[in-house]
Amino acid sequence: MKYHLRHVESQQIENEAQALLKALKTDENLRKEAAEAGINLEEFDTKVVEAADKSLITIKPESAGIAPGVVEIILIFAPAAATIVEDCWKYFILPRLRRRFGANAIQEIAQS
Repeated sequence: MKYHLRHVESQQIENEAQALLKALKTDENLRKEAAEAGINLEEFDTKVVEAADKSLITIKPESAGIAPGVVEIILIFAPAAATIVEDCWKYFILPRLRRRFGANAIQEIAQS
């Protein structure tokens, strides 16, 4: 999955995503929000255990971007938990990040 970041650093996004995934293991309020967003918490719990200490989401800058303040990134999900972590990203983490950094801060690049 590829995204353009506008006026936000890729490391900020990765740190926030990792922190949310970590908190999602134990924070009952976050777990409730995730379940309401359609995340299968039973699958999440199983797959996160399988992935162990590996980084569940890695964000790598791909280019300097198409305009000042815009960076293109690619998301890499841990293989053992790829499907559930991708769901967490799309339906739980990304909406939270957009609320925090602005609706236009993280825009998906259409795959051709």
